[in-house]
Amino acid sequence: MVTYPETVAVAGMLVDQMMRRRIAIQVRGLRGHLPFCLGDLPVLIGELVRCLRRPWLADRLTLCVDGPLFAWAHQYCKAVEVPDGDGQRLLWKIHSAHRPGPLADELAQYLQEVTGGEAAEAPLPKRRRGHSRQADEAFEAGLTRARAYAAARGHLATRADTLQDGFPLGAWMTNPRMLRLGMPAWRGAALRALDPYWDTPWPTLWQRTYHQAKCHVAEQGPVDARGGFPGTGLSLGEWLYLQCTRYPDLHPEQQRLLVRLGIDAAAARDARPRRRSQRAGEKEALAHARVWASEYGSLAGVSVSTVHEGYPLGRWLSDRRGQMGRGVLSPGRAEALTRIDPWWRPPWHLRWQRSYEHACQQLQQVGGGELAAGFPLMDRPAQEWLRLQQRRYHLLQPGQHDLLGRLGLKPETAIAEAPADTASASAAAVRSPGDPQTDEEGAGAVGSLPAVAQHRPLGVPRVGQRPDHRARFDSALAHARAWADVHGHLAVPRDTRQSGFALGAWLFSQRNRAKQRARQGKPASPHLGQLAAIDPWWNPPWDLHWQRNYYRARDHMRAGRGADTVGGLPVGKDALGIWVKRQCTLYDSLHADQQHLLAAIGITRGTARARVGPRDSRRLTTTPRFDTDVAHARSYAARYGHLAARSSEEHEGFPIGRWLAEHRQRARKRNGTSPQARVLADLDPWWNPPWPMRWQYAYHHARTHPDTPRATRWITAQHRAWSLLHPDQLQLLAAIGISADRQL
Repeated sequence: MVTYPETVAVAGMLVDQMMRRRIAIQVRGLRGHLPFCLGDLPVLIGELVRCLRRPWLADRLTLCVDGPLFAWAHQYCKAVEVPDGDGQRLLWKIHSAHRPGPLADELAQYLQEVTGGEAAEAPLPKRRRGHSRQADEAFEAGLTRARAYAAARGHLATRADTLQDGFPLGAWMTNPRMLRLGMPAWRGAALRALDPYWDTPWPTLWQRTYHQAKCHVAEQGPVDARGGFPGTGLSLGEWLYLQCTRYPDLHPEQQRLLVRLGIDAAAARDARPRRRSQRAGEKEALAHARVWASEYGSLAGVSVSTVHEGYPLGRWLSDRRGQMGRGVLSPGRAEALTRIDPWWRPPWHLRWQRSYEHACQQLQQVGGGELAAGFPLMDRPAQEWLRLQQRRYHLLQPGQHDLLGRLGLKPETAIAEAPADTASASAAAVRSPGDPQTDEEGAGAVGSLPAVAQHRPLGVPRVGQRPDHRARFDSALAHARAWADVHGHLAVPRDTRQSGFALGAWLFSQRNRAKQRARQGKPASPHLGQLAAIDPWWNPPWDLHWQRNYYRARDHMRAGRGADTVGGLPVGKDALGIWVKRQCTLYDSLHADQQHLLAAIGITRGTARARVGPRDSRRLTTTPRFDTDVAHARSYAARYGHLAARSSEEHEGFPIGRWLAEHRQRARKRNGTSPQARVLADLDPWWNPPWPMRWQYAYHHARTHPDTPRATRWITAQHRAWSLLHPDQLQLLAAIGISADRQL
C-alpha cells in the first residue's frame, strides 16, 4: 500500500471543522440551491489550491461538475440544508464508478492492443460493478439518439415522454440525471459535449423555456426588459418577466444564463410586464369600437376577423358577445358598449342587424322613397330584404319592429302592402347577402336558426306553414302519400327517394322540427296533421327502427309465411324472428302504444309469455339485488325529498350517486320504460330529467338554500334564459315561487 501525501492533505482539509463551517456559510448564500459546479463554492476551491500548492488547479476545479470531489460537495450542501442521520455516511461514500479499476483489466486491455487481437481468445477478467461492458454499450446506443436530438434542437432538456426515432429518449435521459453523482466521468463528458446543461439543479422545464428565449434572441437580438419585452410571444414574455421578478432568488448559474439574453440585475429590477393591465386594454378596445361606430354607424358590421388599425377588434367584440350570452360580462362593460351602439349584441341574429344597417345606409344615400313603390332608388339586396321583412313582419320581435319603423315599415303597411309575389320574393331573399336563412317557423327572423335549418340535407325543400311554401309542401305530401299507398306506412329510411324526390330526408327534417317544437313547449304545427292522416305513427316516440321492424312483421304475418304453433308468430333465426322474440321477452317494458300495435298483429301479453317459454324467459320485475339497493334510494328520497344525488355522493355507506348514474344511463339506452325506472320514478318523478343533471342539482340547492349567493346567481340566470327553459323546468321553478317576473 502506497500513501500519497496529496490524498492525506485533501482528506485532512475535508474533515476540518473550520473549513466546513466556511463552506456551510457559502451554501446558505445559495438560498437553498444545490451547486451546479464546484465554482459555486469558491471557498472549497481556494482551500484545495492552498493545501495542494497547485494554483493552476483553480481553473480546472471551477468547471468540475462530476467526480468524487463534486459528489462530496453536493452531498455536503444537502446535509447542511436538511441534516439527517444518513448525511455523514453518504458524505464519505465513494461510488463504484469513481473507484479505480482493477489493474488486471487494464493490463489485459493493454495486452490486446499490443498483440493486435491475438490474445482475444482469452476471456477478459470480469469487471467490478460500475465498470460493466454491457452498460457501456447500452449507454452508447442512447448517446447516439441524444446526439441526433441535440443536433436538431440544440439542447437535451427533454420531456419524460420524448421519442427520438422510436427510442424513448426522455425516459433514457431520466436515468443519467438520477445517477449523475455515481456516473463514470467519461459518460458525463460525452453528455456535456452535446449540452453543457443536460442536468441542472433547477427544473428541466425552465431549461426548455430558456432555449425558446435563446432562439428568440438569436433571431431578433437581446430582449428589452425595461420596454416590456416587445416582439416576444405572450407566453414567453410572461415567463421572462416572471424570471425578472424572481431574479434575486434564482440560482447563480441561472442568472448567468439570463445575462446572455440581455437581462442582468439592473434590467430585471426595472423590467415591465409583457401583458398590459386589463383596464388599459379595455380602454384601447373601446376606443377602437368607438371610432368604428362613428365611421360605419354601428358595430353590426364587425365580424370575428375584423382588424381596425392593427387591433383585432372583431375577436375582442366576439368575446364580449359570448360573455354577454353566458351572463358573465360585467354590467359596467356591457353599459360601455351599449353607449357606443345599443344593438351591439341584439337578441336576434346578427345578420339581420347587418342587413338592417345596410338598408339604412341605402336609405340615407337615396334620400328616401315610397314603400309602395318598393324603394326603387335603393340597390336590389336592400329592396329584397325590405320585402322579406314586410312578409315576415308578424314573426319579428318588438325591437325589430321599432327599427323597421324608422324605415317607414309599420304594422298596417306590412299587412296592406306586402308584395303579392311572395314566392319570388323568398327566392330573392335567399340570394340577399347578409340576410339569415328563412325557416317556416320564423326562427331565422328572430335570429335563432335551429341546427336542422343550418344543416339541411341537400335536395330537401323548406316547406311548412308559410304560404309561399305551400305548393312545395303539397308536392312533398303527394310523394309521401304515393309511398304509403304502396308500403302502408311512412317509416322510411333517411336515404329513400320516391320518383326522384328525397322523401326520407324530407320526413327526417319534418320529424326533427316536430320534436324541436315539442322540446320548446310549442303546439304541433297544423300542417303535420296531414302526415298523421297518412300514417298515425309517422313520428313515433320510440326509435324508428322499431317501427320499420314492426311493419315488416305485420306484412310477414299478413302474407301467412313462417308461422309456428304458438300464436302464429314468425319464427326462425333471421333478423325478423329474433326481433319478434325480443319483443315477446321485453313485452312488459315496452311503451303502451307499442303494446297496442303488437296486439294488432297477435302479440299480446299471454302470447308473449307462451312464445318465450319458461326456460329463457327474463324476469321483468325487479331483482332481489335491486330491491336491496332501492331501499337506500327510498331512504335518501325520504330524507332529502329527491334523487338528484351527485355521482360521488354516498348515503349510509352506499354509493347512491354512482348507482343512480348507472340506472340513468341504462334508462337512456332503452326504448321503453323498465320496471326499475318506474320504481325510481315513483320516488322522484325527476330522477332522470331530459335536461342536464347539473340544472337539477342547482334547482334543489336553490329550493333548500334560497338565501345563499349561489342560489341568487342561479335564479338570476334562469330569468335571463326563461324563454329557453323546458316547460317542465318552468313548472318546477313555479313550485318554489320563481316566475318570469318574480324572484324568491
